[in-house]
Amino acid sequence: MEYLVVAGVFALSLAATLVLIPHIRRVAMRRGWVDDPDGVRKNHRAPTATLGGVGIAFGYAAGMAVLFLAQRWLPFEVAAPPPVLWGGALVMLIAGIYDDIKGLDFKAKFVIQLGVAYALLFAGYRIDVSGLPFVGDDPFQQALLSIPLTVLWIVAVINAINLIDGLDGLAAGVSIIAFAYLALIFSFHGGIVVVLPALVMVGGLAGFLVYNFNPARIFMGDSGSLFLGFMLAAYSLEGQASLDPVLSFLTLVVVMGLPLLDTGFSIFRRLISGRAIFAPDNDHIHHRMVRRWPQRQAVLWLYAVAAAFGTIAVFMALASEITGFLLFGLAVLLACIGLVRLRSFRQPYAPPLIEEAPAVAASDASPEGDGYGDAHEMRATVSDDSGAFEPVS
Repeated sequence: MEYLVVAGVFALSLAATLVLIPHIRRVAMRRGWVDDPDGVRKNHRAPTATLGGVGIAFGYAAGMAVLFLAQRWLPFEVAAPPPVLWGGALVMLIAGIYDDIKGLDFKAKFVIQLGVAYALLFAGYRIDVSGLPFVGDDPFQQALLSIPLTVLWIVAVINAINLIDGLDGLAAGVSIIAFAYLALIFSFHGGIVVVLPALVMVGGLAGFLVYNFNPARIFMGDSGSLFLGFMLAAYSLEGQASLDPVLSFLTLVVVMGLPLLDTGFSIFRRLISGRAIFAPDNDHIHHRMVRRWPQRQAVLWLYAVAAAFGTIAVFMALASEITGFLLFGLAVLLACIGLVRLRSFRQPYAPPLIEEAPAVAASDASPEGDGYGDAHEMRATVSDDSGAFEPVS
């Protein structure tokens, strides 16, 4: 019976998104809610509809609604999410819709993110720090560390999904992988009840990905990336990854290793080059990937990287404390090797040696963007081992 419930809610959210996305696309195209190519930073073939995040949110809401309405026939009880979760998700969705249509300053988005993070905090979503030796059993000392760490985590995850939304299907696919691995890890200690919300979200994302994989017919926009980041951050705090609090948190970090790694190095790269941390650039991990491979192949490689991090996290959740920390060290080592291979430690802002690069087919140049100025970044091609690149017109 449990497996039928799992299959049913997944299929429902998948179907709801599949049905709604074409209608959203038609409305967006008719009203001009599109992302126009400009031949400089936005190299997709034609004006492309945004607001795909509305379809993702609808698919998730439909699946969860049916799940609660059918509770009398279920062999287990599903607790209703707190109003703060639904309210925060709605706030992030509306903020994203406004940004997709009108444009929203990054400072305003940051303030909104802090607001929903504190709302989740007061609703009981919190990173457990009770196992740290220097904290002890004093609730006041625990709160001094847990509150800022939780807020930082929520804001970091929201922005990580927002920033990685730079290639067709990338943010949606990475989010599917993250939700799926978190659900698997949480099932070790929480059972099917904690798994179902993630599977509902995976169904909605899978339906959207049908239209978003390269060449994308619709972009999720900030309505999708902000909503997804918030839901992923909240869900990551709903379950227990390990009996050891420190290892539990590190397991969450590894599950979301790819987007967090990209965000961290984006901030680091901009700081050491004297640029504002929210300044746009074309040097994210996925930009370096498309300099070496076609966009579809680059996205599939990044899916594999996200899945590799998730697999390590599963073993961390099942391992003893010592083995778990060793596995975390392995994940850090693999991340460093990947960054070195992509030459991520090179200074990208030195004047490059420009060489002629072959034109990129329009069907393979339809990246999506983040909400802090990286939207639909310029495609680039590696000309030699120096890391020089030339924008594709």
